[in-house]
Amino acid sequence: MILHLTRTLRFPWCDVVYSAVTVDTSFSPLEPFFDVKRRVRGYKYEINVKMPNLINSFNKHMGGMDHHDWLDGLYSIKIHS
Repeated sequence: MILHLTRTLRFPWCDVVYSAVTVDTSFSPLEPFFDVKRRVRGYKYEINVKMPNLINSFNKHMGGMDHHDWLDGLYSIKIHS
């Protein structure tokens, strides 16, 4: 068995007050930061939040997986044995 030691980054990020995530990565860098607008729950206004590149990459590449899951549920084939 070969064990590869990699440097991983664990980064907690809070989108808005009640939306916290923790992301582990050994691929995507944390910087640069992007300015994004987020709506505050219960209010009509938006605030600017700095979003790290790590979260931006995740959101960008997960769209294809969500689309795949949607198509898989739509066109699933039942196999009976």
